[in-house]
Amino acid sequence: RETPQLMGLCASSAQGGDDGDAPEVAQYKILLLGSGGSGKSTISKQITLMYGGGFSKSEKDIHTTVIRSNTIGYMQKLIEESEKLMEVDGESKEPSEYGIPEDLRQNMERVMSISRYSDSDQLTEEIATDIEKLWACPAIKATFQHKELNIDDNTSYFLDKVNVIGNKAYVASRDDILRSRTRTSGVTLTKFTFNQTSMTLIDVGGQRGERKKWARGIKGCTSVLFIAAISSYDQKIEEDLKTNRITEGLALFEDVCKLPQLEGKSMIVFFNKHDIFLEKIKTTPLTVCEDLKDYTGPPSDPEKTVEHIQAKFLARAGGRKVISHVTCAVDSQNVRKIFEGVMDKILEDTLKGGGLI
Repeated sequence: RETPQLMGLCASSAQGGDDGDAPEVAQYKILLLGSGGSGKSTISKQITLMYGGGFSKSEKDIHTTVIRSNTIGYMQKLIEESEKLMEVDGESKEPSEYGIPEDLRQNMERVMSISRYSDSDQLTEEIATDIEKLWACPAIKATFQHKELNIDDNTSYFLDKVNVIGNKAYVASRDDILRSRTRTSGVTLTKFTFNQTSMTLIDVGGQRGERKKWARGIKGCTSVLFIAAISSYDQKIEEDLKTNRITEGLALFEDVCKLPQLEGKSMIVFFNKHDIFLEKIKTTPLTVCEDLKDYTGPPSDPEKTVEHIQAKFLARAGGRKVISHVTCAVDSQNVRKIFEGVMDKILEDTLKGGGLI
């Protein structure tokens, strides 16, 4: 099931067209970059909630529909993966731990019968009950815990509350909106005010197919905010399901730092999804990623492992000065504290660059 693509969702935002440059809408422009799944759009949502006036009723309704659709997609993905793992176990004489029992076949078939490309809301209370029963199934849980599963970080968050989401009266909460996955397509401009200064956040799609549009956001930008998901060291990118996400992020960051159009611009990096990383590093070593195989410190040390990833990115900066922070994009207090420090720095650098201070 494909992740829904939303364009121009942020409050007080204007959507750029497919051609031409992004409109000149504010003196201070922050270009938000990062590969797909880095948490870039979550940062954008946090800024909308904190400084941009929040979401309108129509925007909440859109997020609600996306979350309900995604929840079905998560279970469909788990069912598909369980069947693949069953095939791998097929030659064994022992029953596969990934086999969904016969008494859940009807539930499974109803969930799988839902079209992946339907625009209508398909999460009925019956389907929500089917998903709840399947989510409680040991075979589905074993599939979810499989080390090679490539699935959204917040899958369990939404499946744990599928009966709430499946209720007809459900409206997405603030936390639900922050955790929901929406793929950015095109260029989305979010206007907000910080310390009585008008600013614009320019969010562009992170998938490979979207990057040709990045040049439209670069013109006139004051600084770059690059998001890297440190928890993704054991995951593959959606585009080819082969390339490690950290490997992709490192190459992308290096390319961004080399862009002549960004010379002299402030470069900030958020090493994101720290909360997920802290849980993952307890059982999965950094060395599963080819680019991190040279790590020789304690395998589950929460500080040294993060420092190693940070050093890998900063080594690709080509000598550029980089401001970096470790973040958890779904933690509003964490984002606010770090973002305000970053904004103060951006304003100071811009004023210095203009000879005003």
